[in-house]
Amino acid sequence: MDIFGVEANGRCAGNFLRCVEVTWLVIRLNYERLLVFSTLFGLAAACLFAPAATESMRSPEAEATAVSQPAAAPCSPLPPPPGPTITVTTEADLRYQAQHAAPGTTILVAPGTYNLQDAVYVTVNNLTIRGATGNRGDVILDGGGMLTWTHTHIIAIFADDVTIADLTLRNGDEHGVSVNGSDRPILYNLHILDTGYQLVKVNPVGDGSEDGLLACSRLEYTTTSPEDYTNGISAHNAHRWTVRDNEWRRIRTPNQVPAPAILFWSGSSDTIVERNLLVDCYQGIAFGNASHDAGDHTGGIVRNNMIYASLPHDSVIEMVHASGWLVAHNTALLLNPDGGLTWGMEARFSDSSGTFAYNLTNMDIWLDRDGAQGSSVGNVTNAQSNWFVDMAAANLHLAAGVTAVIDQAAPLAAVPDDYDGFPRPYGPAPDIGADEYVPPFIPSHFLYLPCTPLHPRPHHRAESAGNLAPHGANQQEISPGFLWDEGRVGGNYDGNWPQFAALLQAGIVGVQDALEPDDQVQIMLHLDAGANNAVCRWFLDNLQGQGVAFDVSGLTYYPWWQGSLENLFVLGERGSFRFQWPGFARPVGFGRTAVSRL
Repeated sequence: MDIFGVEANGRCAGNFLRCVEVTWLVIRLNYERLLVFSTLFGLAAACLFAPAATESMRSPEAEATAVSQPAAAPCSPLPPPPGPTITVTTEADLRYQAQHAAPGTTILVAPGTYNLQDAVYVTVNNLTIRGATGNRGDVILDGGGMLTWTHTHIIAIFADDVTIADLTLRNGDEHGVSVNGSDRPILYNLHILDTGYQLVKVNPVGDGSEDGLLACSRLEYTTTSPEDYTNGISAHNAHRWTVRDNEWRRIRTPNQVPAPAILFWSGSSDTIVERNLLVDCYQGIAFGNASHDAGDHTGGIVRNNMIYASLPHDSVIEMVHASGWLVAHNTALLLNPDGGLTWGMEARFSDSSGTFAYNLTNMDIWLDRDGAQGSSVGNVTNAQSNWFVDMAAANLHLAAGVTAVIDQAAPLAAVPDDYDGFPRPYGPAPDIGADEYVPPFIPSHFLYLPCTPLHPRPHHRAESAGNLAPHGANQQEISPGFLWDEGRVGGNYDGNWPQFAALLQAGIVGVQDALEPDDQVQIMLHLDAGANNAVCRWFLDNLQGQGVAFDVSGLTYYPWWQGSLENLFVLGERGSFRFQWPGFARPVGFGRTAVSRL
């Protein structure tokens, strides 16, 4: 028998659709790893079995601030193009359309590797260039090699409101993407690797670049840059840029010259750097540069970033000739300081002023280097490796029981969520560092449901050499609906089809989301009307009218109540034709009838 454990608390009570959205689910099956349609019942059951809010396991104060999932997915796929599209299949056509397509056009780049003969110069306002599939690995723009002096960039932007997305950019001569005085550029879901100088360069052209976004991308060197002049992103005179939800790896020079992975300087202002993962970069995040003078950066926030360094490193967050900044709730585990370094974060020079708040690291924070005026609130600088889930994998989420940092911060209006986008706090107070610890989910209520794969016997598993059975069948017929009265249909409840369908569809999505990448399963709806054409048509017509997608109908046939086998065969033929089923399963239930009666 399968056990479905569901979290049940006051947030579910009285609202079954919200429950479908927020419930966490634990499923265990006897014979198969297959998740079958019974997932639905586990999702919805919390709404019927949920205790009142005062019965939840946490206190009412904690319950008021607890969350089960992020408020929004920070790296969702881009929406479909809103305007005209052009699909390109050659690098020459890509370069041509980037300069000649009409404003508002989306250029879709077909899958393949494009060996560029020159840079892609984008000179048309409000233009989008994106991979046609949405998978950045499917479209590769290859610049031909680092520092070959053939063409400077892979993509160079000289227009406003340009989006570059869903691409891999590699082997750039100097830069992967160059932004030149352009406003509102969006760089999204890119993989940029191995360029001669900066992976992304925002040049000081005209009045600078405003309101840019670099998000949901991976930027890296295979080993190091080819020479000592590099950054992950170097942005001059950039204002209100956001750099979020990116992964940065091995942004470093061959001779360990300091080169921040994320550098905003030359009069930049109000930069937001959040939810980034930096791994084995020599330096991390910098507002301002020591080679410049006062006013190199103004304002800005560095929050909820995780920084891990096992290779030699310098300081990983530095505020230099920078004022009015907040560095808050970052986690840095630094294992190989270069040249006797004892600090991992710093403010430097007398014109630098701002606050380090609730950061978690294992090295000191130097607040007043060269006369800087940094202040400190609630930072922890003695972090231990065992405080984190998996240090070696750069997973710096908090482990259980780290009482020195869990619930030890005060709320900051400027940091309402954590590294994963989960709102803070979970519990009575926020945690120190980038991660807001959430205890592992332990079901508090259980609903027992019989659930049987079509081939449940162990020898079938062996015969299939470990492959999943192609279908999953819930052993409970659902002709009258389920979870009465919310999911009841028929008679006086025939107006419940929309919410019944919503529960069904949520269960189907849960099944599909839980499968392994190579797994496939078809959805079967199980009815008890094996010889009743009218009931089947009523049930399935209503579900299809609500847009519920399923693959197979399973019918239980009870000859004691439903008549001859001829009725079953007629229904099978009609159903296969009417609903275009690829298969029509007919489990037979004998009821109180002996087999010989058939």
